[in-house]
Amino acid sequence: MIVLFNKIDIEHFTSYSRKQNSTLVLCNEAVLMALSCALEENTLILADDALRLGCYTQMLDKGLAIINRAELVELLFEQQPCLTIN
Repeated sequence: MIVLFNKIDIEHFTSYSRKQNSTLVLCNEAVLMALSCALEENTLILADDALRLGCYTQMLDKGLAIINRAELVELLFEQQPCLTIN
């Protein structure tokens, strides 16, 4: 499962991800509104303009996988179901 989240909630979702063997991806606040439903339904969330690479690299030591938008689009074809947030 791919989980996208805001850096404000990094500790909570890092903990959740380790328990669920998830891959964490940083995104903006808009995604948080769909997270509770998505986590229950094992959904991949793609945030259209959310990712800002570079400023989050210091968090890699916490088990994060930071991928770019093109890679997220590729993941859409590997993960089902999918919820897209524009």
